[in-house]
This record gives sequence, structure tokens and C-alpha cells, in this order.
Amino acid sequence: PNPEYWRVPMSLRFEVALVAYTQLGGGGDGFWCHFHRVVAHHLTKEGKEAEANVARAHALRYTQSLVTAHMGSGQLKEDLLIRGILELQLGHRDQARTTFVQAQRLSYQDPTAKLEQAKAKDQYLSELLSELLERAKTRPGAA
Repeated sequence: PNPEYWRVPMSLRFEVALVAYTQLGGGGDGFWCHFHRVVAHHLTKEGKEAEANVARAHALRYTQSLVTAHMGSGQLKEDLLIRGILELQLGHRDQARTTFVQAQRLSYQDPTAKLEQAKAKDQYLSELLSELLERAKTRPGAA
């Protein structure tokens, strides 16, 4: 490995990746939602919270597209969980609580997974939603 490469901040690497993926026409809404969430994570680690919030806002827009696309499907619970986390991180506690409650009413389903795997993921998402809902009630901006 090139030691110089590891000195380049992740935020700069993601700027380059953004240009490359945009030029290549890469990814759909799921890809871009994940991309911007990862960018936000690394920007936060670098102490660039304002820039991280811009990345979160981008991710939130893509998540809203995913929610619309998955309305009525078994993946909606996971999409809403992601949307609620982003809302919470952006300081929208009331909206995050509403999103978490909406997600709690759903069941995760994946027709490509074995039944026990889908049930285990649904249980995991339900537990995570309960924890996040509690955080949204007690600690501003905590996710």
C-alpha cells in the first residue's frame, strides 16, 4: 500500500468519488443514500459537522425517494428506520419520532431471504427502533 494515500482525508477521497460516480452515471437512490450517509460519517469523524449535515440532507432526500418506491413492500420498515435516523441526526426530533412509530407498525419482509432470516431482521429492526425512539424522546440530536 502507498503510505501517501492513507494521508489523504476521507472527505477529499469522497469528493473525488462523487465526481467519478456522477460522471459514470453510477447508482440509483439506494446507492446515493448510502454514499451520502457514509460521507456524513467520515465528515463527522473529521470534525466537519456542518458539511456532514449537508451530506445527511442529501441522504434524506434519497431516502424519501426509497420510501415512496417501497411503499407497501417489506423493505419499507428499514427505509423508514434510516429516514428517522437522518431526521434525528439533523435535529428533527418530532419528525424522527413520528417516522420511528410509523416504522414500528410494519414488518420487514424479504422474498429473497429465508423466512427465519427475515424474521430475525424484523426483530432486530424492531429492537433498534425502540431504542432510537427512546433516544429521540430523551436526548436532542442523539442517534
